[in-house]
Amino acid sequence: MIERACRGVLTVAVLTTAGLAVAAPARAAQADITVTSASAVTVDQLQVNGTVTCTGSTGAAHISVSATQVLPFSFGMASMDVPCASGPVAWEISIFSGFGWQSFHQVTVNAQMTDDAQGADSASGNWWA
Repeated sequence: MIERACRGVLTVAVLTTAGLAVAAPARAAQADITVTSASAVTVDQLQVNGTVTCTGSTGAAHISVSATQVLPFSFGMASMDVPCASGPVAWEISIFSGFGWQSFHQVTVNAQMTDDAQGADSASGNWWA
C-alpha cells in the first residue's frame, strides 16, 4: 500500500516536471487599430488618421470608419483596405458629409478593422473638428 502511494506521488511529480519542461506555444499577434486624429479639412471633408496592426505580416486589413457630429448634426462613413506588414501601418481616410462638418465642434469617430488572418479590433474617440 505504501509502495503504491509512493509510486503514485513519483508519477505525479514526473508528469508535472515534464509538463514544465514543454515550451508554451507561441502567442499569435493581436489585431489592433488606433485613431490618432480627426479634423475638418474642408466644410464637407473630415480627415481621420490612425494605425493598424494585423495578426499576420501578409494580407490586408479592412478598415471601416464612421464619424458623427451632433450639433449641428453631420454623419459620414468610409472604408478602405491597407496592406499588412510586420508592424503598425499608418492609414488616412477622408469622410465626406453632405451636411458639412462644423469646425470647433466635437466629432465622435468609430473605427473597426478585420484582417485576412481573422483578426479584428475596434477603437473610438472624440475630437474637435
